[in-house]
Amino acid sequence: MVEGAEARGLKILIVEDEPLIRMVAVDMLDLLGHQALEASSGAEALSAAADLDLIDAMMIDLGLPDRSGEDVIRMVLQRRPGLPIIVTTGADTAAAAQRLDGLGVIAFLQKPYYFRDLELAVAPLARAG
Repeated sequence: MVEGAEARGLKILIVEDEPLIRMVAVDMLDLLGHQALEASSGAEALSAAADLDLIDAMMIDLGLPDRSGEDVIRMVLQRRPGLPIIVTTGADTAAAAQRLDGLGVIAFLQKPYYFRDLELAVAPLARAG
């Protein structure tokens, strides 16, 4: 865990179709003291989300190969309202934020994001836990 962090480790479902990006995100979360569960598609995310009580948050790419990340977010939030979600995208984060307004998404990370960006997005969740 990062020096000076007072946070508990979280279980975060990472939904990312690019293996290298997913691997780096898993490594970064590990360095921050969190556990990552992985999904490479919307279908895998929904399957993993079947037991949403096992995760504290979801980090999802909007550009998935089988369905939009926005659709997955909406389906997951129907099952577990209030689940914190971090959206990652290579597209315009302002436009994505507008489309997802009111769903409770907590953070947007523009790709490529860096360790500090992810740390800042996850920190409020860890403190709340």
